[in-house]
Amino acid sequence: MNDKYSIVLIGAGKLANHLGPHLKKIGHDVVQVCNRTLNKAKDLADKLNAEAIDDLRNVETGADIYIIAVADDAIESIAKQLNFVNGVVAHTSGTTSMDPLSSLDNYGVFYPLQTFSDNAEIDMHQVPVIYEANNESALAKLRHLAMDISNKTAFLNSAERKQLHVSAVFANNFTNHIWAIAQNILERNNIDQSLIVPLINETVNKIQSNSAKDVQTGPALRGDSKTTDAHLLTLANHPIQKGIYELLTHSIQNSKL
Repeated sequence: MNDKYSIVLIGAGKLANHLGPHLKKIGHDVVQVCNRTLNKAKDLADKLNAEAIDDLRNVETGADIYIIAVADDAIESIAKQLNFVNGVVAHTSGTTSMDPLSSLDNYGVFYPLQTFSDNAEIDMHQVPVIYEANNESALAKLRHLAMDISNKTAFLNSAERKQLHVSAVFANNFTNHIWAIAQNILERNNIDQSLIVPLINETVNKIQSNSAKDVQTGPALRGDSKTTDAHLLTLANHPIQKGIYELLTHSIQNSKL
């Protein structure tokens, strides 16, 4: 098995813009970037010394791996247009099974578990990469690429990966929304939002070496109804935030985790 692969990136969004440069940095050859908007493909391809294309019919047929980094509902349509390639075709979705790729001979999943933003640098070596494939040859290639990219990799089947993705939504998307609510409460009361940043940092630090359940604190855990009732009264004019507070309080007090 070759140490380095020729790779085609399909999609030029946030993930591709983080993954592509890292692949080039560690010695893999990104030969093409395909995107329906050619200018976006060119912006990324120029950084990678790759060819930019906007038509899947012009995809290089001899690449080792084709990484589909697009919206979930476009995966199957793209896969069906790649039935002439010989390499491994892998999508990057956290929750989509391998089924949309089943029209191909060699396929799998290559899922970097991280939130990607346009202007935030991420150390890809620290991003867990989850992989799966339909045969041993494809699996070996995706495993090798995952281990070359990241210090933490795992094989999970589609059902297991879906559970991981649900967990990730709670850990990232929902947590970020809760922080946004916290900031909104301070903003509408003209209170400096930076006052809660050390608390957020310490909360994150605690779960680096502890179970989140074991370090839970607060009035809900203590059964301090006087405080929770006061908080609900404070949120009386903001019914959505009040409802979230009530739901989370109930979850903490009745947790069967």
